[in-house]
Amino acid sequence: TVTFPPPPPDTVGSGSGDGIKADCYHDRIGASPAVRDAVLLRSQLEPWPTMALRRRLVADFGDGVGEGLEDEKEDEKEAKKKATCWADPGVTRGQVMDRLLRLYSEEKDKQDKTGREFESYTTGNNITFVGRGNASLPNTCRSGRALVHVSGIPVERTMRTKLVSALRELWPPTTVSASSGKSKNRERPSIRATNYMILCSPSMFGIGSKKAAKAAAKLRAHRKIWDLARDAMKSVDPIFSTQYTALALTHNFEGSPHIDRQNVGPFYGLALGEFDDGTGGIMVECSARVVAVVNTKNRLGKVDGRYPHWVAPYDAVRGDRYSLI
Repeated sequence: TVTFPPPPPDTVGSGSGDGIKADCYHDRIGASPAVRDAVLLRSQLEPWPTMALRRRLVADFGDGVGEGLEDEKEDEKEAKKKATCWADPGVTRGQVMDRLLRLYSEEKDKQDKTGREFESYTTGNNITFVGRGNASLPNTCRSGRALVHVSGIPVERTMRTKLVSALRELWPPTTVSASSGKSKNRERPSIRATNYMILCSPSMFGIGSKKAAKAAAKLRAHRKIWDLARDAMKSVDPIFSTQYTALALTHNFEGSPHIDRQNVGPFYGLALGEFDDGTGGIMVECSARVVAVVNTKNRLGKVDGRYPHWVAPYDAVRGDRYSLI
C-alpha cells in the first residue's frame, strides 16, 4: 500500500503545463495531462494547486522570503516591496513553478557531481529502493527524485484470463496508440488513453434520480466485467471489495500525471496485457523527493490517487495494456 494522510484542499486554482527548464514563467502550458510528457518534472508537479507548490518551496526547500524573485536590475529593497514572500498574491504560479524547478535542478546537479554508481537494496514488504549510495535518499528520477519500487498483490491466473478476455471483447486489441488521437471511447478526454470508461454503482447517486437510473443501465450492460473485477478485488481485499463504488476501465492508458480530486481514499489498480512485467505500473508521488513505482502487471496495487500519479512507460508495440481502477 502506498498511501498517506489526505493532502491539503485545493485552495488556490492550479494551472497546467510541462517542461523542466527554468525561465518558464507560464501559468498554463499544455491543455491537460493527456498532452504532457510524464517524464518531465514540471508535468509531475502540475497537478498540485499553487498553494501546495508555494508550501513546498518553504517547507521542503527552505526557500526564504522573496528569494528568487529579486530583479538584478533593482536594488533589494525595491524588489522586496513588490513581493515579500512566496505567499504574496502578486507572485504568479509561473514564478513559483520556475523557482521550484530551479531548486530541483540545483539539487540534482549536486547529486550528479558525487559520481557514485547506482545501487539497489530490498527491504521488507517487497519494497526495493534504487539510488546512488545514500540509503536515506536514493536518486534515480530525471528530476533527481528517489524511486521506491513496490509490487502489488498477484491476482489468480484464471481470474486474470477471464478479465482480459472480457476487456478484449469490449475493446479489441489495436495498433492505434493512445496519442494518435483516434480513440474510440474516451469518457475522460483529459487522460491519454485509447479507451476510458467508468462504471458506477447506482448507490453513488440519489435514490430514484436520473443519474442513478443511467448508472444502473450502464452497469447492466457491462455487468460481466463489473462482477469479474469484484471477484478479483475480493480475492485480495475482501473488505475493500464491499466499499468501492466506481470502476474505471482503461485501454492503452499512457502517462498523464493527474490527481483524482473526487476520491475519498486510496484505490486499487490492476494492469493486464502482453507488455513487459515491471513496466506500465502506476507512479505516485510520496513526498517532494520520493516517487513510488507500483508494479500492477497482473497485480492489484493500492495507491492514493489524491497525490500526483501517472502510468509508467511501457512498450505498447508488444501488446495492448488494459487496466482496472
